[in-house]
This record gives sequence, structure tokens and C-alpha cells, in this order.
Amino acid sequence: MISFAHFFKKGYEETIKYKARFGKPNAPHTYVTPEGYRLGAWQSTQRVKYKNNRISLVKFRKLKKIGFVWDPLGQAFEKGIQHSLLHKKQFGNPNAPADYVSPDGYQLRNWQNYQRYKYRNKRLTQERIRTLEKIGFLWKPKFHKRSHAFEHRYQQTLEYKKLYGDANVSRSVNSPEWYPLGAWQNNQRFNFLKNKLDPEKIQKLNKIGFRWRLRDKRKKKRKGKKH
Repeated sequence: MISFAHFFKKGYEETIKYKARFGKPNAPHTYVTPEGYRLGAWQSTQRVKYKNNRISLVKFRKLKKIGFVWDPLGQAFEKGIQHSLLHKKQFGNPNAPADYVSPDGYQLRNWQNYQRYKYRNKRLTQERIRTLEKIGFLWKPKFHKRSHAFEHRYQQTLEYKKLYGDANVSRSVNSPEWYPLGAWQNNQRFNFLKNKLDPEKIQKLNKIGFRWRLRDKRKKKRKGKKH
């Protein structure tokens, strides 16, 4: 007969192995090790014991020390809130547009839509509803797609200028984070040349040093060298 001590030791050791392999100790609920051990189910059992105050302090500390998360759903919610607050700080509101992805790759709009889905289906706790509403989260946001998209990329352009001292995304900046912004800027130049860009938007971009013809600057430099 397997003792409770052995049961915990086995799960703890498998959790250590999982962390060494994947960089974190928290396995999905359905995870089974290559040897057939149901690690995900074991971890879920530890969380239930913790919730019901049935886990010893020693075991609690051992798992906590290796980064074991006792409330993964709560942690995921908090991560979404923090990214929503960052969006609010940058753009003035926490509600992300459809194409928005955080600089670190976090799919904020997907997380926010999931909260709205749970709200509609009465699966969101009152505490989380209050937390979201407190930061200005909207359950039925109305986006003016074109104007919001322009403002979103405009703010990113300002952020880029703050980092690199120039509003125009350079090809030499080797960061996937800025590739979409560079493409958007080229699209603004194309619309400008075709007289399809609003004067108000032209004025905003001119004000921050946006160049409509990037090649012109290179030509000027070459002319300067000849003289």
C-alpha cells in the first residue's frame, strides 16, 4: 500500500522534472508524463487540499519554493488586469482593439473578450466584475476601427521616437515588435502620395517629424558628400 508521504514525494519529484523540462512547475490539468504519471491531476489535488486547509505547512513551503502556483486561474486573471492597466496608461483606456497585441506578445484582446464572454454567461464573479469596471473596462466597447487604429499606431510611433530619437521606423532596428509599425508607416506614406490621408492626420504626423519620403534624406546625404 502506497503511503501518503510516498504519494507526495512522487508528485513533487515529477514536478521538479517538469520544471527542468519546461521552465515552470505548473503542468496542465490533463498532463501525463511520458512514463504515464498523471502529474496534472496530482497538482490539482494539491490545490484542492490547499483550498480546504488540508495540506501541511512543510509541503506548502516545498511547493511554493519551486514556484508552484496555487491559484493558476487567479494568476491568469491578474496578468490580464495588469496588461489592461498598461494599455490604459499608454492609450487612455483599458479596452484593447481587435488587432492589439502587447509588446511582450500577450494577446490582450483575446483575454478581454473571454472576460466579456463569461460576463454574458454569468460565469464571472462579482469581485472580478467590480475589478474590471473599476479600471474602466467596457462590456460592450464601441470602436471606430479606422480612427482607433490610427491613434493606436500613432501612439506607438511616439513610443518609438522616445526610444530611438526618430519617429520613422528604421530597417536597422532588429526587433519583431516594430515590424507592424513600420508597415503601417509605409501605408501612411502611400495614402499620402495618393491624396487619401486626412489633413488632420497629416498634421499630427508632421508635428512629430514623420517623413513622407524616406529616400529623400538619403539623397541629401549623398549630395552633401559630393560638395
